[in-house]
Amino acid sequence: MDGTLILAETDFWIPVAGLLIVTVVGFLIAMRLRDAAKAEPKADGFTLEELRQLRRDGKLTDEEFESASTQLKALLRRDATPPASGSTPERNPRSPRQGR
Repeated sequence: MDGTLILAETDFWIPVAGLLIVTVVGFLIAMRLRDAAKAEPKADGFTLEELRQLRRDGKLTDEEFESASTQLKALLRRDATPPASGSTPERNPRSPRQGR
């Protein structure tokens, strides 16, 4: 065997091994990040159904429920407001006249 042939084979496998190691490490990091994102508690606050359940369980009075549900509905309405003037409105598939 020629000494240059062995050197050429090693020159080929070193970058391949390095690429393989980087790929495996990147995959493991991505998996850990995905698992961490799934494990985080939601920070959206309460849903209306959760508020109803708290009232049924006696953890909220009727007045507290009404106040919280009114605030939640106001936030939902605020988020559902149409875009500012001058921007293109999104077409609603249930409303065929919108956007014409």
